[in-house]
Amino acid sequence: MLANAAHAEKMRYQAEFVHKPGVTKDVFYGSHYQSLLDSTVRAGAAHPLFYFSDECDIALGLSTNGFAPFRKRKQTCWPIILFNYNLPPEVRFQEKYCIHVTTVPGPKKPWDWDSFCWPLAQELIQLEMGVKAFDAISLSIFLLHTYLILVFGDIPAMALVMRMKGQNGISPCQICEIKGVCFNHTYYVPLQREKIPGAEPRRYYPSDLPIRTHEKLLDQAREVKMADKNARREELPKHMASRVSLFSVAFPQYLSLLHSHSTSCISSGRI
Repeated sequence: MLANAAHAEKMRYQAEFVHKPGVTKDVFYGSHYQSLLDSTVRAGAAHPLFYFSDECDIALGLSTNGFAPFRKRKQTCWPIILFNYNLPPEVRFQEKYCIHVTTVPGPKKPWDWDSFCWPLAQELIQLEMGVKAFDAISLSIFLLHTYLILVFGDIPAMALVMRMKGQNGISPCQICEIKGVCFNHTYYVPLQREKIPGAEPRRYYPSDLPIRTHEKLLDQAREVKMADKNARREELPKHMASRVSLFSVAFPQYLSLLHSHSTSCISSGRI
């Protein structure tokens, strides 16, 4: 796209973006993207590289979800799609600009989602370090850097990506640590629980939910991973993560989403 003059002009959207405090119209207004601008890509490098220090740097988002391709069938498959945030918002989600990486076949959801994403992760790491590309505007060869800044999906999809227990877990949300209450072998997560026997805490407030952190999530995943036997793992129901996910290790910058405001859990329907 950068080698094509017409598309290269559209790709300048991110470079020409001007942040306005108090305004939220796009992903680049968010605190997550703004925090990346002052961060180095790989800590400890002899020559530090900062995120989006070049006007041609590209921001990507990854999304996945399961769907049934056939009518009246229970079989599902899982497409993995990349979105190019350097394109203007009015065109970036059009079908011709969406990058369909692969589709994980069914008939059921993948047991190990990381294994299907491993080739993609290798290419994304290479793109972080830089690859030679041609800029049709400056008519020159340059080192192109591409960064995966967001990974998103509904609760079942994020359960696969982040190795979570999912919507049926005691603590199902990937952003906050709200605890569910069991009723007929199913966990529910009401905010008001004063009338539910034994429910603790008695009430959650949307503006003051217990927010998860990247470090704590990894610690929980490592604790489960180091458990000697399956019986020991069953004793850790409070832990949402069952393993350390591939993307949390290869691309820790996208997990900064765990620090989002707690009210986003309510507004996005995650609870």
